[in-house]
Amino acid sequence: MVEKAHQAPVASTLAWLIALVAAANSFFNWQKAWQGYTQTQLTLQFALTEWELRTAEARAASSDEEGVALLKEGLQKFIKTVSEAVSGETAQYFEGVKIPETRTKP
Repeated sequence: MVEKAHQAPVASTLAWLIALVAAANSFFNWQKAWQGYTQTQLTLQFALTEWELRTAEARAASSDEEGVALLKEGLQKFIKTVSEAVSGETAQYFEGVKIPETRTKP
């Protein structure tokens, strides 16, 4: 426990820290960025799981031609999903980047 004489300064310091963290969070949009990163991670993990399922299906295919067709289809879907996820995350990143304005002299 904090002594009574130190309670006011400690409370004031905590209030300042909370305000500082809240301001930094708002300024840098950390929550939005974190949500985007998490969504991309889940999308990529799902794409990898789907690809692994397709490879298992291809191994169990009744013929080599059918297996190759399953792998080709799975690979195309995997590439499409990964490309879309990376493009989306890159676009979100650059939406938040602010280009400094330059002033031209008259």
